[in-house]
Amino acid sequence: MKSSSENANSATTAGSSTGSDVEAPRLQSAKSTIEDYDLGKVVGQGAYGTVTLSKDKATGEVVAIKSVSKQ
Repeated sequence: MKSSSENANSATTAGSSTGSDVEAPRLQSAKSTIEDYDLGKVVGQGAYGTVTLSKDKATGEVVAIKSVSKQ
């Protein structure tokens, strides 16, 4: 027979699976810089900055980069 703490652990572990096919974001070991990306077209502009569609040079992953002014 399991103790109450063992039951709680098995319930937590069993309930942690979502069953979806969504990929978790990767954690990068080093900080990215703007030089790591090929900047594309501007897709949005607001009062504080712009959003640019860009591609990671190393992986080819398409990302949106938000540039915020230092005012």
